[in-house]
Amino acid sequence: MNHVILASVCAWAVAQVLKTVIALVKSRRLDISVMVEPGGMPSSHSAIVCSLAASIFIVDGVASTTFAVALVLAMVVMYDAAGLRRSMGNQAAVLNRI
Repeated sequence: MNHVILASVCAWAVAQVLKTVIALVKSRRLDISVMVEPGGMPSSHSAIVCSLAASIFIVDGVASTTFAVALVLAMVVMYDAAGLRRSMGNQAAVLNRI
């Protein structure tokens, strides 16, 4: 069994379940569709790439090329996710003013 893939899939699943739980607490209504919708917090994309980098670090070590690639990928994905959320927030503020 590939532990790196297993860790990434588990991180994605936990993030998706947490989204559903957070939506349940906020709206007091169970909405399973939140589990498959893109976006939202926690970011399943960020969870996948972080767990990928962390598990490669554990398996191959910090000096491996594979870890370097996974770390750079994780940084790009998380930076992009943060920028996208910031832009969406700005756009929502403008639309609310209209």
